[in-house]
Amino acid sequence: MRVNIGILGCGCVGSGVLKILKSKAETIRNRTGVEINVRRILYRSRRPAQELVPPGAALTQAYGDLLDDGEIDILVELIGGLSPAHEIVSAALGNGTSVVTANKAILAGYLPEYRRIAAESGANLEFEGAVAGSIPIMAAIKSSFVADDFSSAYGILNGTANYVLTRMSEGMPFSDALALAQKRGFAEADPAFDVSGRDAAQKLAILAMLIFNTGISGDLHAEGITDITADDLAYARDLGCTVKLIAKASLAGGRLGAGVYPALLPFSSALAHINNENNAVYLRSDNSGDALLFGKGAGELPTASAVISDVVRIALRLKSQSAKPPVSIFKQIPLIDPLELSSRFYIRYSVLDKVGILARIAGVLGNHNVSIAGVWQKNTVAGVVSLVMTTHSARVRDMFDSVRIIDSSNDLVRGKSLVLRIDDLEG
Repeated sequence: MRVNIGILGCGCVGSGVLKILKSKAETIRNRTGVEINVRRILYRSRRPAQELVPPGAALTQAYGDLLDDGEIDILVELIGGLSPAHEIVSAALGNGTSVVTANKAILAGYLPEYRRIAAESGANLEFEGAVAGSIPIMAAIKSSFVADDFSSAYGILNGTANYVLTRMSEGMPFSDALALAQKRGFAEADPAFDVSGRDAAQKLAILAMLIFNTGISGDLHAEGITDITADDLAYARDLGCTVKLIAKASLAGGRLGAGVYPALLPFSSALAHINNENNAVYLRSDNSGDALLFGKGAGELPTASAVISDVVRIALRLKSQSAKPPVSIFKQIPLIDPLELSSRFYIRYSVLDKVGILARIAGVLGNHNVSIAGVWQKNTVAGVVSLVMTTHSARVRDMFDSVRIIDSSNDLVRGKSLVLRIDDLEG
């Protein structure tokens, strides 16, 4: 079977798709019976290398050339961002053209809308490459867990942040670890979206909509890793833990708690050992119990491989003249305010080396219903002490309110204190 595709975007993932199609065309055809023909390629600022352009493929910089081409069966959207990607995907689906996308921004914002448009036009929409790179999480949820009701999903969904934290656990400063991630192709030139947690929050929104069959409006809560130091990773190790950027969604009392935050994980946790650019997703459901899916989460080829798998899935449906909606949105589960959730905490203060400081900090915490579990004095530099504290379970709002008061007291601390959750996810 021959399927015609149009590729929008020749950045990292788009170039990866062209590389795989060039080197693996025969493998794909032998395994699936599908011959993927690249009919048009749209590029913006980055023209694809000539050796990657398949014979007969037309290059263009006009989006309309792909939307108006009635011979294109599947539009592969890889330009990223909200606009014009959203308008292009909406138009393609509305015209009955199937779409493959790895664009987490438009899916996090418009997945229910795309589902409705696709259902009305009979088009297919697949988005395996949008979440967790090479891990076939979407295919697993939509095929292997169809009879399961999920109670939670959590994991590591950003390869850049995970690579940086892995290097920091070896003693490398944040800035050096980030520069190395960029050099090795695991981080963008502007990595702010990754290290702030916002990238993982968009992926979590897509994952949560899929497994809980609910719409999500607005951005999920996200905290990043920019204030974490290599010292924090060393202090965490002294506590039998490491630090990971966690994306977590779970049901409690008919409401959905969802957000992204860096957390201390005990070394007994499976996620504590997911290192470098790898991602992992831990699913918990009623029938299947616990399942952990693990694989590459960054880099052009892992994501490109997921994109091509989506193309083949849709091609086989087109052959059988069937369409499959991307996800059924049949619930509207209310979100829990993330500040109302509870956790244990790790706090690192830079306190003045004076008598009575600890008692005053403890008083502020006690006034906000935060109970101290342990205290350790670390390095002292020029009269300023690194003080590490852990707490018993407390409400997130109370924890942050108390630290805000402590940080505003110039006779107590110097600089901003770091607050991290301690999360035994599998406990």
